[in-house]
Amino acid sequence: MGKSKVASISPKSMAARYRVAVSKIYEWIESGELRAINTASSPEMRPRYAILTSDLEKFEAARSSTAASVG
Repeated sequence: MGKSKVASISPKSMAARYRVAVSKIYEWIESGELRAINTASSPEMRPRYAILTSDLEKFEAARSSTAASVG
């Protein structure tokens, strides 16, 4: 039986995608606004985050805006 691969993105790739600093991605993760998985070998090590595609979609939906109608 083969292992299924879960789609994810790194904070660096996400920062490039949205044209923000990598530190901003870490702020969103630390604040809980963006869910990420720490893939470091040990909890004592510096965090290495992977952001699942499903969590990225939730983040985008929560931060999406619609144009207000002027009237």
